[in-house]
Amino acid sequence: AAVYDGDTPEWERRKIRARPPRVLITNPDMVHLGLLAYHDTWKEFFGNLGHVILDEVHTYKGIFGTHISQVLWRLRRVFSSSH
Repeated sequence: AAVYDGDTPEWERRKIRARPPRVLITNPDMVHLGLLAYHDTWKEFFGNLGHVILDEVHTYKGIFGTHISQVLWRLRRVFSSSH
């Protein structure tokens, strides 16, 4: 498992991208900015992706909730094209 968020040092992010773990703990911003924006780099990860677990999803309301919804639609599209 690995944590991939804004506090993860760049050298560790490169290491995670090179050898994606079985479990990746991240947040919606990093899914948007770090994974989906570079989905070609994450092909192996998306090809092995089986589950996405969202915590505290009931708090995503208003414009932020709309943003999260769009990120999830993009994630679904990238996931579907990887399988």
